[in-house]
Amino acid sequence: MIPPTGDDKEVEFIKEIRSVGEGVKSEFFHCIFEEMTKKEYGMFIYPEEGSCMWFPTNPKFEKKRYFFFGMLCGLSLYNLNVANLPFPLALFKKLLDQKPSLEDLKELSPVLGKNLQEVLNDEADDIKEVLGICFSIHWDQNNADLIPDGSSIFVDQSNK
Repeated sequence: MIPPTGDDKEVEFIKEIRSVGEGVKSEFFHCIFEEMTKKEYGMFIYPEEGSCMWFPTNPKFEKKRYFFFGMLCGLSLYNLNVANLPFPLALFKKLLDQKPSLEDLKELSPVLGKNLQEVLNDEADDIKEVLGICFSIHWDQNNADLIPDGSSIFVDQSNK
């Protein structure tokens, strides 16, 4: 702790996240967001090592918990505290009712995005026979259809 000098009436801690009397609030938001965004906590997933976080396909928490998380985000901003929440740009697009793109997927999951880009770039006429893939992916330990009934529709040159 740094002792006050002269007319100073504020206490400042060494290695404090934010000084000038805001340390307690900043520390609170830092600690709560750090805990809630851990992979082990289970509120969010990290598709790849070092990637942005996203929502699990089958959340183990009820929607109310995510609502409270959003309220904490709002309170953090209201208190002029910027939190480190590694969401991809796609989240903000969804909040603005915009459709995310393949580039957004590449930010969230570079490996999956690169693989889907390779399928788009493939110009072979026999893509259906060679690759034998459907409009379904394995995501967050679940199979997810990319379009309705996607697991029964094969990808070919006309529909990719």
